[in-house]
Amino acid sequence: MRVAVGPMLLDTIELIKVETERRPLCRQEIKILKILARQFPEAHELLQTRSQDGPKKRKRFAEIVKETPRQEGETPIAWVRRIWDQCAKYDAKCPKVLTEELLEGYSQGSAKSQKNNLPMIPSGAAKSFG
Repeated sequence: MRVAVGPMLLDTIELIKVETERRPLCRQEIKILKILARQFPEAHELLQTRSQDGPKKRKRFAEIVKETPRQEGETPIAWVRRIWDQCAKYDAKCPKVLTEELLEGYSQGSAKSQKNNLPMIPSGAAKSFG
C-alpha cells in the first residue's frame, strides 16, 4: 500500500511546500501535514518550518471588496486583480462571475453603514412636524 500511495503523498507534500513559499499554511494544509508527519519526515519538517507563521487569517468576500476600494483612474480589470490578490491572501471564496455593479455594491456597504457616514445635524436645526 505504501509503495502505491507513497509517491502521491510525497507529491502532495511537495505541492504544499511550493505553495507555502508564497504564503502561510492554511488550516487544511496544517491538518494534512499533521497526518502525514507520522509517516513522512518531509511533512514533519515542513510542518515545523511553516507552522511558525500560523494559519492564514480569513475574511469574507464582501469584507475584502469593502476594504479594497477602486482607486481614482483605476481600470476595472486592475481593480478585480487587486481583489483577487486579497481573496488569495485571506483565503476567501470569490464568485465566479464578477460585475462592476456587484463590486460597487459591495464596496459601498449596507444602508446602516452609510447612515453612520452622514454628517451630524445640530439639535437646533431639527424640526418636528407634529
